Amino acid sequence: MKKLSTYQKKYWIKYAFRSFENKKRRKPIKIHIVNDKVDVIAKKEKRVLTAPSIMDLKGHYDETVTFFNELRALCPNQVAPFKIDFTNIKTISPAAALIFTAEIDRLIKTRLWKKRSLSVKDFKKWDISVRLQLRDMGMFELLKTQKIPIKFWKKENHTDEIFLKFQSGNMALGGDVRLLKQLISKLTVLPKDKQLQAGLTEAMTNSIHHAYPEDYLMGNLIKDKLWWMSASVNLKSRFLTVMFYDEGVGIPKTLPKTFPEAIKSITGIIKDGDIIKAATAVKRTSTKQPNRGRGLKEIKNYIDSLEKERASLEIYSLKGYYKYQNKNEYILNNERKIEGTFIQWRIPI
Repeated sequence: MKKLSTYQKKYWIKYAFRSFENKKRRKPIKIHIVNDKVDVIAKKEKRVLTAPSIMDLKGHYDETVTFFNELRALCPNQVAPFKIDFTNIKTISPAAALIFTAEIDRLIKTRLWKKRSLSVKDFKKWDISVRLQLRDMGMFELLKTQKIPIKFWKKENHTDEIFLKFQSGNMALGGDVRLLKQLISKLTVLPKDKQLQAGLTEAMTNSIHHAYPEDYLMGNLIKDKLWWMSASVNLKSRFLTVMFYDEGVGIPKTLPKTFPEAIKSITGIIKDGDIIKAATAVKRTSTKQPNRGRGLKEIKNYIDSLEKERASLEIYSLKGYYKYQNKNEYILNNERKIEGTFIQWRIPI
């Protein structure tokens, strides 16, 4: 064995010392979520997040939203490595898939990497139906995911649900809505398509003009007013689902309140669900412009125009949940909050 020179010995001694000191300085990331307040304690070691086995806002709301909040908690640390374990997922609803993709998209956009993309590991250990669903919804393409096997892109998905690929943007463009409408029309006859286009356009406009106030963007790592939308058709249940999501401040924080309502919201008498319900009925606008503030009412009007008992509108925003079906309204206030606003139309076809 060749002897080391004096220079080499000094080099390796210094290298070993530096490595030892670096290991001493490393601390694991600990993320605590208490009452929706996120506390990030350390920032260097790789954080591993395990996705829940069932990711759905209905029936599994708490565990799903907790996971989304853990993803959001990674954003302030722009360099720390992380890993998301997908192998546990057995079922993911289209609504949860849209929000999940949006959260990862947001996370990637906050990174300081040269290449803002993700690589997949243990891909063959993922549930095959989940893999195919996320592929069909366009998650891997939107996130520019690397190391996806080539054969996987050609694999057929024998399922009752047909998904349209995610769309994302940061402006209220009518062309985005028209494109989604055209894609839906290729799968099924779209009832009252002009009214749906009006509702989606208003949702997008509300997102751009209300969900992202300037003070919120100033304290945010991402300065764009982002939104995501998608749709799916279930051939078995004969339902069309159209979804829209933004990660803004939420409807309960953007709807201007009268003085009595403000007092009630502070005392807890009026909660997030109540404010969402009020937002679908009144024409109030935080911009005080005459052509603003019609969005939620316009969104609700689409359901009325269908004249179908099973057609429904659902809105999740912060801790509030609102559902409108057959001219009946339902509200719910959850313990955990979902960041931003998620809107979903379910339409029998």
